[in-house]
Amino acid sequence: MEIVKDNKKTIWAWCMFDWANQSYNMVITTTIFPFYYVYYTTWHNPNGDVVTFFGHKFVNTVLSNFVLGIAYLIIVLMLPILTSIADYKGNKRAYLQFFTWLGALSCAGLFFFKPVEHGIPSLEMPLIFFALACIGYCGGFVFYNSYLPQIASEAKQDNVSAKGFIYGYVGSLVVQMLLFGYCGETRMVWYRPEK
Repeated sequence: MEIVKDNKKTIWAWCMFDWANQSYNMVITTTIFPFYYVYYTTWHNPNGDVVTFFGHKFVNTVLSNFVLGIAYLIIVLMLPILTSIADYKGNKRAYLQFFTWLGALSCAGLFFFKPVEHGIPSLEMPLIFFALACIGYCGGFVFYNSYLPQIASEAKQDNVSAKGFIYGYVGSLVVQMLLFGYCGETRMVWYRPEK
């Protein structure tokens, strides 16, 4: 099926993808999850900031950055091959769907990073989901960007791209504000408890 350029519904759908995608980046990569992770792996940890991951000991922030770095390395190695295959076979939509589902389900998998009564939760599953969510985000974003020349004429590509970025930033701020409201409503403790 051929995509009609400059179609308002198609452009709106493309922009809404950025709305959802940038929400991941704001909440999981940069603000809420990293703070939540450090909070529970430091202040509830009898070992200070040292955590265990598959039997090896790491400083908590070093471990999360290492996991994120491995995810980005996988992306760097994998995407040139996958994008070439997608261009050759003409099936980039399938890749976009795959990476989007991978990212969404992996974010849902972060549910397993739950506080426990004594000590900290097991980190293996949550950090694997953290890495997979990153791979899903980056992979989906590459294939998403590749649709711009197909949905917008050359004269309108700058305008459509800017609209996508605006939707992305607004979407990420809306989700962030909702989470701040939720955190306040549930009276989550975001400070160091007394020892």
